[in-house]
Amino acid sequence: MKLHLALLCLLPLLAAARPVIVLAPGDGDSAPAIKTALATLRQEKGGDLILTEGTYWIGAQLSLDGLADARIVGQGEVTLRLMPQRWTRTTREAKQGDTELFLQQSEVFAPGLAIEIQGTTRETLTPDGKPHRIPYLNHTVREVLPDRIVLTKPLASDIAADAPVLHPMNLFDGRRDIRNVTIQGLVLDLDREAWPVAPLNHSQHSGIFLHGPYSYEKGPVGPPLEGIRIIGCTVRNAHHRGIAFYCASDCTVYGCHLENTGAEGIDFDHFVSRCAAVGNTLVNCQNLELNDASDCLVAGNLLRDCRAGILVWQWCQLPGLNERNLILGNRFENCPPPLVALRQGADGNTVLGNAGTVDRGPAVVVAGTGNLIGENLFQVGQGPVLQVAPDNLQPGPMDK
Repeated sequence: MKLHLALLCLLPLLAAARPVIVLAPGDGDSAPAIKTALATLRQEKGGDLILTEGTYWIGAQLSLDGLADARIVGQGEVTLRLMPQRWTRTTREAKQGDTELFLQQSEVFAPGLAIEIQGTTRETLTPDGKPHRIPYLNHTVREVLPDRIVLTKPLASDIAADAPVLHPMNLFDGRRDIRNVTIQGLVLDLDREAWPVAPLNHSQHSGIFLHGPYSYEKGPVGPPLEGIRIIGCTVRNAHHRGIAFYCASDCTVYGCHLENTGAEGIDFDHFVSRCAAVGNTLVNCQNLELNDASDCLVAGNLLRDCRAGILVWQWCQLPGLNERNLILGNRFENCPPPLVALRQGADGNTVLGNAGTVDRGPAVVVAGTGNLIGENLFQVGQGPVLQVAPDNLQPGPMDK
């Protein structure tokens, strides 16, 4: 009877056994092997991908779409490094409606490749109706000829001669159906020096860029990405973000090191909720940013030599955004003021226990309403510690 009971207890464990795939770095591009491993985890509905010690050169974006109940873990010192950028320039002007681009080196591209075409300007509007200029087009290559490429659709605007044309990519990218995924113990090097032309699309050339479905006007239009954990990773040398989440919930960035990013080190962007950035270090990044994010925790992070501090601000004109975020116990070293900024539309947030020194104030700027600005340890050489709009709560004095 005891044996039967033991077997019955063992059956759920056997049924729940997770596939484990172990990869080692090889010569050349490691992206195909990693993509194949991720496809297996999708098919098996979960499992672990273990990357053993070494440097993995990555020549194609690694998609996490459709991945659930999976882990990607580095064993030892594991670096994923982008291979040099594929780019060239146009040799002549192209007109709106054209489907061909004449290039200096068309052979750097291949059919099916996504490209960014610079040397143009498109006029559009922000969600609140203000003019907004976009200086690039996204396209896909249909055919490669000796002196030109053929596009899958006509150009939406004119393109100048000598305009950069490049294949932009993130290292890890995800846009749909991602749930309960952990990325742990990896170094992601975007190899910015080998990418001499920065993508103008700020959703490209980031370490980890995860983007659930939404629209500016309606908010989420499908299930958000959820339960994604980035633990103990290093992301460096990105033209844009280190780690970015859009339309995601219950995700965590913990104990990571973000260094030398042209934009945000950590970005919780449109329609992010209940996400946490805890115990991370940001060095020479733009900032740590919450844009249309609510119910998030930003705690115990160190920002050093960054170009701004922690920013909460509004882009989408929808209710219930930028609220109830907790900004707790963060430290700032050699960052310019303000170290914490809550812009108009950021309401009901809490700023408490943060510390840093600046030559001039204010160290905290609050333009929203209903925010709690508790006791922090900001030291300011000249000027005020706080610049707080009416209708916010300050229960105690600030140290100066």
